[in-house]
Amino acid sequence: MQQLYASRTGITSPKDFNCVHVVLSRNDLFDLQKDIIDGNIQPVSGFFFGEQMICPEKKRQVMEAITLALLEVSEGKVVSYSAWF
Repeated sequence: MQQLYASRTGITSPKDFNCVHVVLSRNDLFDLQKDIIDGNIQPVSGFFFGEQMICPEKKRQVMEAITLALLEVSEGKVVSYSAWF
């Protein structure tokens, strides 16, 4: 999501990504879905995050959330992502 935000705004500093909303289009959601299926999502580690792993259960939960988000977008609603750290 930070890369998507940077591509849209030109703001690349991770600290400037904190608490911003990134509106997700239908294509953004499909791209995210593909990245998850292809294993292109990398866990984040650091002071606030600790060490993370991406387990199958989390992948399933995210894929379900994407399906619901796609439904919302198809109904004309706005879907966004926000990181807080």
